[in-house]
Amino acid sequence: VAIAMSAAGVAEAAGTDAGTTVSNTFTLNYQVGGVSQTQIDNIASPTQFTVDRLVDLTVTSQGDTNVAPGATAQTVVFRVQNDGNDNQAYSFALKDVAGDDFDATGLTAAYFVDDGDGVFEPGADDGAGTAYTLGSGSASPDIAADATVWVRLSGNIPGGQTDGDTDSMSLIADS
Repeated sequence: VAIAMSAAGVAEAAGTDAGTTVSNTFTLNYQVGGVSQTQIDNIASPTQFTVDRLVDLTVTSQGDTNVAPGATAQTVVFRVQNDGNDNQAYSFALKDVAGDDFDATGLTAAYFVDDGDGVFEPGADDGAGTAYTLGSGSASPDIAADATVWVRLSGNIPGGQTDGDTDSMSLIADS
């Protein structure tokens, strides 16, 4: 049995807002034993469906920060991008990675909603930021699909550290 299919439309919901109704048609031409069969289609009655909500995100560190022993208010920044197809709020927590040399103390967090240019600009285009208690379960405001929120962690470095010591941490964003 040989089957050849042609589609008049392709059902792709990637990037389509949640709740959008999508209409799709198809035409099927096929042969059995080399003999053409009656064409099948749904042109008169297109298939309709509603796009589901896709919850997806990417959390990316914006790089390491070199600091001096005893330094205070040292920062690292994480980018949280809403890769889903609907508005989404996030709560943030911090995971201390085992096997590093020390833990920064006095950690505080703030988030900044990006103005759409993908560049972290605290105090300017991305505003003054909103203080956030890590692990509190409270959430950021809704972030639009394809938009970014920046999370800045700030902490103090113990005075007894030596050159090359590291503190590794991971930001967890939960929807």
